[in-house]
Amino acid sequence: MGKYFNKKRYLLSIFIFIITISIILIFSFISFEENKIRQVKIGIYQKEPKVFINNKGEPSGIWVDIIKEIAKREDWKIEYFISDWQSCLNGLIDGKIDLMLDVEYSEERAKIFDFNKIYVLNSFSKVYANKNINIKNLSDLNGKRIAVLVSSVQEKNLILLKQNLFFNYEIIVAESLKDIFLMTKQGVTDCAITNNFSGDYFYKEYGLKDTNIELFNTELFFITKKNENSELLSAIDKYLSDWKLNKNSIYYKILKKWKVSHKTKIDNLFNFLILILSLIILISIVYIFFTSKRIKNIRTKMKLAYDSLYLSERYFKEFADIAPIGIFKIDNQGNLKFINNLWEHITGFETKDLLGERFFQILDQNNNKFIKDSWFNKINQEDEFEETLSVKDINNINHWFKFKIRKIYSMDRSFDGLIGIFDDITNEILLTEKLNERNKDLSILFNFSSAINMNIMESSFTKIILKKLIEFFNLDAIILFILDGEKLILKDMQPDEIRDLWKVEDSRFICEYLYGKIVKIKESIFIDNIEEVESFTKEEFIKAGFKSIAILQLKYVDEIIGVLLIASFKISGLPLKIDLLESITQQISISLNNYILHSKLISYSKDLENIVRKRTKELEQALEKAQFADRMKSAFLATMSHELRTPLNSIIGFTGVLLQELPGKLNDEQRKQLSMIKKSSQHLLELINDVLDLSKIEASELKLSYESIELLPFLEEIINSIINHIQQKGLEFEFSFDNKIMAINSDRRRLKQIIINLLSNAIKFTDSGKISLICKKQENFITFQIIDTGIGIKKEDAKLLFKPFSQINQGLNRNYEGTGLGLSICKKILELLGGEIQFESEYGIGSKVSFKIPE
Repeated sequence: MGKYFNKKRYLLSIFIFIITISIILIFSFISFEENKIRQVKIGIYQKEPKVFINNKGEPSGIWVDIIKEIAKREDWKIEYFISDWQSCLNGLIDGKIDLMLDVEYSEERAKIFDFNKIYVLNSFSKVYANKNINIKNLSDLNGKRIAVLVSSVQEKNLILLKQNLFFNYEIIVAESLKDIFLMTKQGVTDCAITNNFSGDYFYKEYGLKDTNIELFNTELFFITKKNENSELLSAIDKYLSDWKLNKNSIYYKILKKWKVSHKTKIDNLFNFLILILSLIILISIVYIFFTSKRIKNIRTKMKLAYDSLYLSERYFKEFADIAPIGIFKIDNQGNLKFINNLWEHITGFETKDLLGERFFQILDQNNNKFIKDSWFNKINQEDEFEETLSVKDINNINHWFKFKIRKIYSMDRSFDGLIGIFDDITNEILLTEKLNERNKDLSILFNFSSAINMNIMESSFTKIILKKLIEFFNLDAIILFILDGEKLILKDMQPDEIRDLWKVEDSRFICEYLYGKIVKIKESIFIDNIEEVESFTKEEFIKAGFKSIAILQLKYVDEIIGVLLIASFKISGLPLKIDLLESITQQISISLNNYILHSKLISYSKDLENIVRKRTKELEQALEKAQFADRMKSAFLATMSHELRTPLNSIIGFTGVLLQELPGKLNDEQRKQLSMIKKSSQHLLELINDVLDLSKIEASELKLSYESIELLPFLEEIINSIINHIQQKGLEFEFSFDNKIMAINSDRRRLKQIIINLLSNAIKFTDSGKISLICKKQENFITFQIIDTGIGIKKEDAKLLFKPFSQINQGLNRNYEGTGLGLSICKKILELLGGEIQFESEYGIGSKVSFKIPE
């Protein structure tokens, strides 16, 4: 049996040897085929130190050195396609190049490109600060000025970070890496953020410091066009897998050459991988080989995922700690897993003591219900809800929090717990309560004011005030004292039952006592227990049964007008607040003062009615006397007009006959005397006529006779009657007439009287120059203007023009005849005709009188 097994073992060894030799030959053949020279076109662009064209015009950089090492081992002949990054990418799509380097993985790119499986470089953004700026962690970026490349991944991510995580910093973009480092060095910005390769390569050159703050981690790969040149990627992965496991490999030497601090993402658990296991059949060798590679890739990805998760959790905690609101997470068993430091800052409870079920225990104690059960019941009905809860802090001070809770799910869409935010709304709650309480007080005050103001006219007004106070504020007793001179008297008390508790002399004593207290301290008094205040343990108060009182002064314009005593039969039994009591007393003071004033007003009104009645009777008697005197004046004027005009007409007539020398010749002296008689008689007759006209106008007895007047012949007749007088004074006369005027409807005699009077005045006061008469139509009126170049009048004398019997001054009275009635009568007649008159004058130059009457 032993020989049999030895023989069998010998045959198996031969079989394995043959298989091994076969495998070696196969791999040797494959290697021989692959060792044939391959031409590879690679895209090159400018991004120092990763890839760039150096001063000699040659491709250089980390990626170039790595691909050169691989090409040397694979016998590739490399050709470079030099352009910008986007053009190189487009060249790969168009088939102009075979291989593109320095590409970040994305699902969109994976649809059109193939990526090698092992990333070449791990890239992340780093913060490089001015040496004078202190930046140690991510939260220190708040309030800083940050320089980034325009349209870079750093700019986009910083914008998102600022929008979503409440950061507040200023982003300043530049066109090149050198610009962002130069701005930071010169203090234009506080720090620069760029990829770790460029930053580590340049920051010392510009005198900056590396803060070791890392952001926005990403991985970079080689790529080829989809489904083409996959053998290039396989070869690259083969060398990378070996090089990355060996710290002394050419890969790490290249990184060291370019001063790159490489953050290894692979957990170095395997130093050597057995590729071929002897004494195992070919199928086992192949299976183990591929299984090992899969395990290695899985472990690599798990390590990368773990590193990314660790960074994400670290960033999240930093963001959460600087957030202005609270953030927390609860698992599906109701245990608190995370809460930021805002809760500790507000309540004083340390975060570590809240983890687990302690958080809900605190909430339950403050709200008398099971919050956890309530939240989980609500989350079963809706994915998101809000709730406001109160919590006492470590010093037993109550705070109000507004919670917003949302359901979260695991990867398999099963319930995974709750996530939520909270905010301290204590100030808002207290303010709302204060506003509600204030509104309630204002409503009470308004209703009370309306109620008492509606009854201010009532004689029992004070009783109504007290009843309303008891009704509105549920008081036990209230007593009103009013100041009468220097004494305080009891005005009223409610309810009526307390009247039996005090005698008259008690009330008088209380009045004097309260008045002395109020006047002395000049403010209201509030006592919750009068037995504890010695000055108020008076028999009168004890007898009434009062335990607590409020003595309120009623003031109006800083003067005391009364005292209001509010009392309760219980200690501290007054239901009102002091500020509300003060507001009520102000309203009562105003209403009480109005009531007092109203009472005085009624008294004054009655006195005034008696005075008015007496004055009215006296005026009626005076009116009767005045009317009698007016009738006597009218009768006298009528008689005198008849008695005076008759002899005056005779005198004027006979002097006219004598002046015509019908009886015989007159000598010069006789003619002179007769002319003076005739002139004086005519002047006296005109005066009488003016007085009679004025009398009729004032008595409303002047009658107008309207008729149609052809205006041009009418005015020519007037001009002819006075033209001789004008010419005798050597004056020029100008007449202007609007031919559109045909006729007007007016009183011929009165209109003629007005025009002649005004023309006569112009002639009288004009010694040289000319007189003008202008007639024109303006809308529905006819306007007359008499203009002269006479002496004119001063502005201060113009107010006397239209007053009866008024002339400008005594000097004029001596030089010019006249009664002073002409202009006054003209104005009054024009008003009766529906017209008006205006006077303009410039002293020493002349005057213009304008009047108009309806057409």
